Amino acid sequence: MDISGPSKRRAIDTIPFTAVVLVGYGENLYPLNEGPNVPSKAMMPVGNVPIINHVLDWVLASGVMDILLLVPPKDHDSISNHLTENYSRSTHARARIQLKRHSDGEGNEGSGTAGVLKRFRHLIKSDFVLLPCDIYPPRNLSLSSILDRHLASASSVLTAVLYEPAPAVKDSEEKILVAMDQAKGHLFMIQSLEALEEDVNLRMSLIERPHLTLTTRYLDAHIYVFRRTVLDLIASRPPRDLDSMREQIVPWLLKGSWQKGLQSEWNNILNPKRDLFAKALFYASASKPLDISLPSSPDPDGQPPHSTRPWHCQTILVSGKQGDHLIRINSLAGYWELNRKLIRHLSALTPSRTTTPMPNAISSSAQISPDSVIGEGSTVGDRASLKKCIVGRHCHIARGVKLTGCVVWDFVTIEENARIENAILSSHVRVGDKAAIKDCEFGPGFEAPSGAILKGERLISGQEA
Repeated sequence: MDISGPSKRRAIDTIPFTAVVLVGYGENLYPLNEGPNVPSKAMMPVGNVPIINHVLDWVLASGVMDILLLVPPKDHDSISNHLTENYSRSTHARARIQLKRHSDGEGNEGSGTAGVLKRFRHLIKSDFVLLPCDIYPPRNLSLSSILDRHLASASSVLTAVLYEPAPAVKDSEEKILVAMDQAKGHLFMIQSLEALEEDVNLRMSLIERPHLTLTTRYLDAHIYVFRRTVLDLIASRPPRDLDSMREQIVPWLLKGSWQKGLQSEWNNILNPKRDLFAKALFYASASKPLDISLPSSPDPDGQPPHSTRPWHCQTILVSGKQGDHLIRINSLAGYWELNRKLIRHLSALTPSRTTTPMPNAISSSAQISPDSVIGEGSTVGDRASLKKCIVGRHCHIARGVKLTGCVVWDFVTIEENARIENAILSSHVRVGDKAAIKDCEFGPGFEAPSGAILKGERLISGQEA
């Protein structure tokens, strides 16, 4: 089901959900993740703004104020400092952002996402949305519209977001086979194509569904809205089952939504007794009338009985209308595409996003195209030329340098008359004078010597050009 378009929820409304944001290690971003002073994946700049800002702003704009950030231990301090500077009580008075290391908490549930959620389930009091730190949604997709879609079906325990990828990143992402009823928006299976054998074995109870669609058109955005009781189901499982939400818990729920045996086994956990008033109050937070089925008579203790209504999982399909695709920066192709997308939409960025240096830091003879961004404290020398570039803070671009289609992080130095095209220069990179560089990515601290000629290279600090 496609829900493109803004939600009708007012900006001042709040909604009783918790957003759980997972920060990973960025394994597929080499060479940007190798070298001295490598930033957290959440802190990687996109349009001179850390990607985590885009995610947090998207969540807060939906009315969700309770946010739990789960981060690798090595990234805790840098992200904590960033939150203090950018999301304090003085600027975001109603936001309640908790930051926890993956390794915090008690128990031996393992380091997988499911085990981490089990350890921190006491901090999640409501239904929750689980999302990665590297997501950049299209402008017409609000998180509140996703949450409203989840609330609209009282029997849904999971709502998963699938999306059509941009052509530039399609080949670099994990391909999946999806089974769904597209008319109803019901989701039955997400399966990695790499994990499939030559013959796909599907149960007859799934194949015989009247409106079943099998497709490889979509990718998994890793945005999942869960009923709170899913955490109770996770808590009931042994540690060996608690590795990945995506690879274990989500497939369990999808399979259980159409296999009667699993429905019966898990129903008392996923559909427990609920207080009628609390349930009505929760659903009243949605921005439109919802399909709520309450039992007609309570049991002797005044509570509604366990629901016998089958629970199901549903999907939201996000198309790339007018070229505005959902993008994840979990690969170099995704990182490139998102920065290029921001350059194309540069006029829509707010002044606080497109910070500029003091006027006297840019030579009057330098040529800066309107679709370029230069960060605070950076300098541009005489007769330098920048076209379709994003330049970070405190960079030095010397006399006669020509940059085209480049992403330049903070504290980069480019010496005189260097020519650089379609390159990513991570923080503290240094490029010598008269170097000629094209289609390259350099990790933090890499140094290209004077006169270097490089094409199609991915290099890290300490490697020779």
